[in-house]
Amino acid sequence: VEWISVREGLEEAKRAGVPVIVVDTPVMNSELVACSVVSNNYQAGVLCAEHLLRNRQSANILLLEHVTARSGYERIQGFRDTISGHEGFEIVGRGESDGQIENAMPVLSELLKQHPEADTVMALNDPSAFGALAALEDAERLESFFVYGVDGSPEAKALVFDELMTGTCAQFPYRVASTAAIQAYTILSGNPVEHEIVIPVELITQKNLYLYDVTGWQ
Repeated sequence: VEWISVREGLEEAKRAGVPVIVVDTPVMNSELVACSVVSNNYQAGVLCAEHLLRNRQSANILLLEHVTARSGYERIQGFRDTISGHEGFEIVGRGESDGQIENAMPVLSELLKQHPEADTVMALNDPSAFGALAALEDAERLESFFVYGVDGSPEAKALVFDELMTGTCAQFPYRVASTAAIQAYTILSGNPVEHEIVIPVELITQKNLYLYDVTGWQ
């Protein structure tokens, strides 16, 4: 997911005449790839923010980020842009989790100490949200928080069912992967493909969870 440092490998593939299809996480040098198939990461942040705006009169928000991953950056940016200008909704702290549970937990624990007024967590992905939940449980503050993640993983959907997570914005791995495979066959047959294909995402909450398979990915 290091969207800048992957350039060297992409250049090598280009010189070798090997077409590259990027799946799920965009790269900075998109001119070096034949096709990118990605989730609408910006939309994921927007949907989480819109849910928060509908369901809270105000919020003091902590962000868990992964700034070197373009997908993570876009999710947080979509969230920030959507709450911008809404009085009473303020980002009070932010921390780098690298998208990992084991990093997110201590980072959020420290943020909670620095910002006791916080009542909402927006995490770039589900693993970071899981780390946040562990930190909130340790601090005995789980019940008072809204917690959002992105992925729509089976574990996150189970936590939404148990009312521990507020929502997870679902990606559709099968749709992303099958679309990428179709592009590969199209390239091999000598036909042109779209340079970028963006797959929509959907926010899963208690209200629509019944529409999804909690035991697996959608």
